[in-house]
This record gives sequence, C-alpha cells and structure tokens, in this order.
Amino acid sequence: MNFWWCNQGQPSWFGERNAGIVCATGDDSRGLTFRRTVSEVKTGDITLHYRKGFVLAFSRAKENGEFFKKLPNVNGENYPSGWRFRAEYYDLPTPLAKSDFVEDLIPSITTGYPINKVGNPKQGYFFRFDHAGIRLVLKHVPEPIPDWLSRFRDPNVSTFEQVFAELEARIKSSQSLTDAERIRKIAAAPDFPEQRQVISMTFDRNEHVIVSVLKRAKGICEKCRKKAPFIRRSNRSPYLEVHHTLPLCKGGKDKVENAVALCPNCHREEHHG
Repeated sequence: MNFWWCNQGQPSWFGERNAGIVCATGDDSRGLTFRRTVSEVKTGDITLHYRKGFVLAFSRAKENGEFFKKLPNVNGENYPSGWRFRAEYYDLPTPLAKSDFVEDLIPSITTGYPINKVGNPKQGYFFRFDHAGIRLVLKHVPEPIPDWLSRFRDPNVSTFEQVFAELEARIKSSQSLTDAERIRKIAAAPDFPEQRQVISMTFDRNEHVIVSVLKRAKGICEKCRKKAPFIRRSNRSPYLEVHHTLPLCKGGKDKVENAVALCPNCHREEHHG
C-alpha cells in the first residue's frame, strides 16, 4: 500500500476527474517533474488531490500505473504519451484549506515529501506521501468518508464494534452485486488485506470473499457436511462462519480458494482442536 500527493492543474484536473483517471504527460518539453512516479502506483494505492491551496478529493487506484505511447486523451488533455491509471474518487463536500493542516505536516517532512519546510507544496506533479500524512489531513475532514478511506484515519478512534460494523455493512453491499461483479472485485482486490490498529490488530477482510464462500456452501458446513445449526435472525440466512485455511496472520491470502464455510463447532475445532 502506497500513498501519493497529486498537484492538479487546469484544465486537465476536471477532465481526468470526470473520466475517473489519474494521468501524467510524457512530453518532456512541458518542464514538469515527478510524472514518471505515476507508473509506480499499484492497485489500492491512495492519492490526495491538491489544487490552488485546497485538498479537493482523494482517490483509490483501480489498477496499476502504466505507460502509454499514445494516450487515449480526455477533455483538457492533448498528451502524445504518458502514464495513467483508473481511480475511484471521493470528492470532499467542502474542500480542505492547506492552512487547516499544513502545520501538522511540517514536522513529518522527509526527503521527497510534497511540501517544503515552510509548508508550501513543491513544484511537480505526483509525489510520494505516507500514511501519517494522510491521517493528519483526514483529522481535519469533518464529513463522513467512504470505508476505503476511513480506515486510514487515526486508529485510536476505532473500536472492535466499529470494525465489525463496517465489515457487516460491506458484506451487505456485496450481497447486492451479481456473481460476475463480485468475481471482478475479488480479482481486482489485493491478495493481502490491510491491517488496522484498534485495541489489538485485526484484518479488514474482503466482504466479497465472505459472500462468495457462503454462496458456495449453500448452508452446508464444508467440513462436517451438516446443515448450518441455525438461521440468522438478521437476514434469515443459514449461519456459517468463513474460515481461512491458511490464517491471514500467517500470510494466508484473503481469497475464495483459501477460505471455507464452517459451522461454529468445526470453526472452533480448526482453531482449538
């Protein structure tokens, strides 16, 4: 997982935002720096989008950054070549002024940081940022933010109840997808889920894997082959628990092929038998 700071210009920002992409020209005559770094982006990376004194949005990469000899241009672009990736954007309802957070960032400055020692953004396009910086900026965002971004807030504000409630909400969202949509999301998701520090360490599990494994089991424990012991009160579905064959804490992948649906007895046996 990487974090990035993108200095947005005009008019390309509006075209790229509407197209759901992040793009950097490969034309050296433009004199811009920190463009090739777009090629270092990996699926799931988080980018802060800054323009004229304000943070306007955050985005999550939906694919790895890639170089194009001929870019398929969008409105406001005329780049002959460059680097690009597709992204899921979240626009701040109220753009966040630099003055609100820059004093928090100055003590965190390291080599290559996007701001200088007096708090001004450096000249260039796409800089490496970090989790600490994202967390400090998000501290000043009062509005609710999507799950994929809220997990990078200060971990001290999280509880186990919040973590599990967020996962349940994501599972509910996954259940509304078609099987084909869910398969695509699983394939695009990182193999290893992010960890979040609450009272102790837990994993932000992939809700699409959970739903897919439960659908595969059809209410039958995949170990003892008996029916689920009871029906969930919340949604009247057979109660089974999704277990990772190779535990996540030991490097197991959060993928369907590393997961089974178990009745509570078999699940406890797997952990304690």
